[in-house]
Amino acid sequence: MSPSELRRADHPSVSARAVVAADISQVWAVISDISLPIEGSGELHAVEWVAPADGPAVGAVFLGHNRNDHMGEWTTTCTLVACDAPRSLRWAVNDPPLAWWGYELSSDASGTTVVQTFQLGPGMSGLDPLIEKYPEREHEFITGRFEQKRAEMAANLMMVGARLGVGVTPLDQ
Repeated sequence: MSPSELRRADHPSVSARAVVAADISQVWAVISDISLPIEGSGELHAVEWVAPADGPAVGAVFLGHNRNDHMGEWTTTCTLVACDAPRSLRWAVNDPPLAWWGYELSSDASGTTVVQTFQLGPGMSGLDPLIEKYPEREHEFITGRFEQKRAEMAANLMMVGARLGVGVTPLDQ
């Protein structure tokens, strides 16, 4: 395995970036809606806040209901680990985290730059059984998963613009 290959133990990440032609507070209102990723996901199909949470705040918990043709159906417990309106939102998926998801926002005259990130965590994920069975293909499995996640995140960022009725300029080609 070369040093440039992705390894699960290194907790690699992938991101999608875009400029949304809207004020940062408008963009925040959309990205802080935990249902946004459903629209671009091939797995996530429902989300719900766990009482007493009813909106984003550090420590708030929500459930993510997922399904995949290869893995069946499962539910994850997500905990917000960062919530700095209107700049950043990040959550851990399960405990220990199998992944982290998040958004970073910044603004300038052209609009709001949004970076959505998916990072593999130390907890067991659906990739682990494949990697254990075929360790020589670890980089290939992670790269494939990241290609899927990058496409889903790009769709999410386009959906931000659609919900606001404004243009979106992808920064990743």
